[in-house]
Amino acid sequence: MEVEKKDLKKGDVIQESKEYLDQFQANKDEQKNESEEQVIKFTHKLHDKYGFLSNLFQSKIIIDNLQFMSVEHYYQAMKFEGTKKFEVIRRAGKAIDAHKLAQKKDTPKNRDWQDLKIAYMKKAIQAKFEQNKALKKQLIETYPNKLVDVTPGDKYWGIGDKEEGKNMNGQILMEIREMCMKEPKEEEMEQ
Repeated sequence: MEVEKKDLKKGDVIQESKEYLDQFQANKDEQKNESEEQVIKFTHKLHDKYGFLSNLFQSKIIIDNLQFMSVEHYYQAMKFEGTKKFEVIRRAGKAIDAHKLAQKKDTPKNRDWQDLKIAYMKKAIQAKFEQNKALKKQLIETYPNKLVDVTPGDKYWGIGDKEEGKNMNGQILMEIREMCMKEPKEEEMEQ
């Protein structure tokens, strides 16, 4: 009978060990999932959950005392700063219209455009989220996820069709998100 008690105890220990290992593995899997980088993919489709991340999303911004209807309006207009086309693009009804107007070859772009385009994009995206509290909150809520612009065909601002692009838009958004997270909250400033 002692043998049976030992076997029973041994069986209990084995069962407890199995349960412990199962729980350990479950905890490990949970930690792995939490630590793995999650990705939020967004495009120019404004009706999607993350459409607010798009530069085409209508959100008025004021830069240098001028109002623009979206980041896209500002970005496209800046290609033609100092020309009549600047105002035409700035006043375009929709962001897609601003984009299409900028694609017309009737006016040359600013010579320094390639050197300035990232700075202009950062300035506009930062204005979008600093000037709109609701959008800022939504951007912060995307943390810690990686933001990836999957707009088809765009290998510079997005990742392109083969997912080999630079994702500059996503990188700028994550940089702005980090800045927004470091800013003191309004309730902290009131105290």
